[in-house]
Amino acid sequence: MDFTIKRITSGPKHHLFGFHDLVQTNAKGDLALSLEADDISHPPLPGETCWSGVVPANGGDFIPIHKTHTWNYPQGARQQWIGDSDLFTCNDRDEKGNVFAWIGDARERKAIDRLPFPVHCMNAERHLAFWFDYDRVHACGGYGYHPNNKCSTICLGDIPSDDGIWGGNVKTGEKHLLVSMQDVAACGEKHPVRTGYPHYVTHFMLNPTGNRLAFLHRYRVPDGGETTRLMTIGVDGKRLRCLAKGFLSHFTWIADDEIFIWGEHQPGLCAMREAAYLRIPCVLQGALFAKKIMRMLRRARSAPVGGVGGQAKAFLHIKDAEDPARVKCAIGVLTEDGHPMARPQKLMSLINDTYPDADGNRILMYYDVDANERTDIGIFKMISDKPDTTTFSVSASQAGMDRRVLKKFPQELYLFARSGFHCDLHPRWSYDGTVAYFDSIHEGTRQVYAVSGL
Repeated sequence: MDFTIKRITSGPKHHLFGFHDLVQTNAKGDLALSLEADDISHPPLPGETCWSGVVPANGGDFIPIHKTHTWNYPQGARQQWIGDSDLFTCNDRDEKGNVFAWIGDARERKAIDRLPFPVHCMNAERHLAFWFDYDRVHACGGYGYHPNNKCSTICLGDIPSDDGIWGGNVKTGEKHLLVSMQDVAACGEKHPVRTGYPHYVTHFMLNPTGNRLAFLHRYRVPDGGETTRLMTIGVDGKRLRCLAKGFLSHFTWIADDEIFIWGEHQPGLCAMREAAYLRIPCVLQGALFAKKIMRMLRRARSAPVGGVGGQAKAFLHIKDAEDPARVKCAIGVLTEDGHPMARPQKLMSLINDTYPDADGNRILMYYDVDANERTDIGIFKMISDKPDTTTFSVSASQAGMDRRVLKKFPQELYLFARSGFHCDLHPRWSYDGTVAYFDSIHEGTRQVYAVSGL
């Protein structure tokens, strides 16, 4: 491959797009969506805003279109193009605290309308949008949005019947509850699992045809960890399925009925970690000690042998079916978690990355699923900066969090992971799949980069 890497945004202000599940450019290929932030040294704070706008896809000045109060550094404000038009949606919050989506016109350089609900992902042809309660996800420690005011920590209902996955019609503005958290929690279980922590849904992604929605269902367990279930549902609210349960992370659709996801299917281990007796302090302490021993044994088992290794976790091919097949793949080739995105019109070609290694280096790569071949594109180093708690209110940065969940987060880790200093590459494709884009902070400010020639 003869590829080139080019920075398309410039400092001193910071620019980002967000996650690895949305295309960044319009159908014409001349404009790329982006956010612009003045200060990324702390998690977004109540009342803080950043600009939503566009930048020339081949590089140039940022064009501001409107401000938003709702963004996080891992997933941005969910900016996304509406089909093959030059219109796009971007989430925001009104004075009453309601989250909605602006409709922006990238040519006219202004917001022209607003939807009465936010948009996390969209099937523009069918005028369908899907989203979750961002306040709930934020409260659970996920990628939600900071509140308008400096409210204190809260305590959520664990498995509500009046919240879950929401759907709406972007043409009429009508909305409805597609499936409740109660139904999600009950799917694939004898009884909904109750661990004393709130359940939430996150990481929505439509399949290529746009008729099935994949998502992650998560809840914390007494030992401080988290159970994740990969699930799917029809956009009509039918055929809810649980495809895997255990440690499950980032994924992409590689066919209408097949998902490529990092993790390990561990229903037996999950059942042990979810047991009610683990809420007894002395039993929990014993379980935590055993967990440390198991982690040491797992690391020893995963040590590379002949360059391949006995990977406990791996990328999985999982069929979207009532009785799903789960097959480990890319063993010894993709050896760690990353952020894959399937190439438009060529779904077996992925852009992917890694988390930082011990030296802070992240690897950007191209992966051919059929050939099981990986091509490394570049290495991008994280910076050593950390949030300075003397420059902002720590309590304000944690506003709206569920107090049970907040106790499970070491403060230093939470503040860094939710600040803009924590900059995963999160690679994503252009509309036509000819260029890949990623966020990086290796040059000192957070900017957007393009890779051509793939």
